[in-house]
Amino acid sequence: MDSFLKLYGLYRSVPRWKVALSIYQGASSRLKWLLWSTKAFFAVFASLQFILIPNWPYFLLMLAAACAWGWLFYKAHKSAFSHEYSAHPERMKYFERDYQYVRYLQFREKLNGVASRQDIQGALAFLSEQIQSNSVPPVSSHPVITFLFAAIFAILGSAAGHWPAKYTVASLLILLVLLYFSYMILGAVNTTQSDLKEFKRFLLWPRDERPEA
Repeated sequence: MDSFLKLYGLYRSVPRWKVALSIYQGASSRLKWLLWSTKAFFAVFASLQFILIPNWPYFLLMLAAACAWGWLFYKAHKSAFSHEYSAHPERMKYFERDYQYVRYLQFREKLNGVASRQDIQGALAFLSEQIQSNSVPPVSSHPVITFLFAAIFAILGSAAGHWPAKYTVASLLILLVLLYFSYMILGAVNTTQSDLKEFKRFLLWPRDERPEA
């Protein structure tokens, strides 16, 4: 347990938000200005779209600002970790989500000279027990998802007989969109279980690594 706590502290020292912050900090002044400008434009256009409903030009401008910010942030990300992309192109591309390989490289650097082979083996053994004993309910059983399903069935079962068709269809579409995005958000949120599995992966990778061609 002690070796697990010691190494897990190192893993927690390389969170996703620190990597995202380093992208902003490492960006050029021009990129920083453009990133903040697109954020400001998005906020302005979103506010105007809300106030002046319906107004499609502002909606399209809001989407354009969001796309521009995403493209600029991707450029800043590639620039901030250009050395890592040059040294490990395939791994950086495959494990790009949540800056996983960047964080692994930072974790590995902290791990070297601090942990012995025995520490790593002890942490892995404890991790396996933790992962097996920690049960995680599926996303479909989350209260938000349950509520949305109940609302959909309620509309289909009772309200559909009394509401005009356009209100029924509009309500169902809104609930289905909320259901879709709720699944996406809840599925993407990192749980203790997912963090433990990623930590285990970080401990196993040094053993399996080979230099890239």
